[in-house]
Amino acid sequence: AFAAATAGAAAPVQAAPRIASINVCTDQLVMALADPAQIAGLSPYARDPESSWLAERAKAFRRLSGEAEDVLMLRPDVVVAAPFTRRATRAMLKRQGVRVVEFPVAQSLDDVRNNLRLMGEVAGHPDRASVEIARFDAALQRARAAAARQPLRVLAVSRRGWITGQHSLLGALLAAVGLDNVADQLGVAAGGYQPLEAI
Repeated sequence: AFAAATAGAAAPVQAAPRIASINVCTDQLVMALADPAQIAGLSPYARDPESSWLAERAKAFRRLSGEAEDVLMLRPDVVVAAPFTRRATRAMLKRQGVRVVEFPVAQSLDDVRNNLRLMGEVAGHPDRASVEIARFDAALQRARAAAARQPLRVLAVSRRGWITGQHSLLGALLAAVGLDNVADQLGVAAGGYQPLEAI
């Protein structure tokens, strides 16, 4: 018993990793799950309210240029990115021995859950990821209950007439809560531009 107790006491405590995010999607995940002291820096778009849900919170953290040089100066333990983050930047970081974790683009609600779990593992807080997933699922249930009271036909329209189809994250969300995405009537599968007359 004494040997076991002393062995446990001598075990090194793993420090929480310092994380740099170079993508606006991973910015959201790292701010949701990591301790503020873990966040070495965020992408150039982290403070843009049109791109970031947590733009105001992002002002508390260093704004990165998106290039490899300023990330290397920070010496983070891990860099989080997405597949469409500049390939040259990711390649340079990897060549310099930096651990780069790439998060796949979420196309379904399960992808959202999986990305939360992955960031929880990267940040060393899998318990927080489980809490966020539970909150996410509870919000879906509330939205489903609200939609059931009055079934609606919905067309998701963004700037310049971009229509979001069924085969997209927003399309999956509309389907999950029971809203009828009428993009199919315009022949839009994933997404595409449509004239105002068609809309």
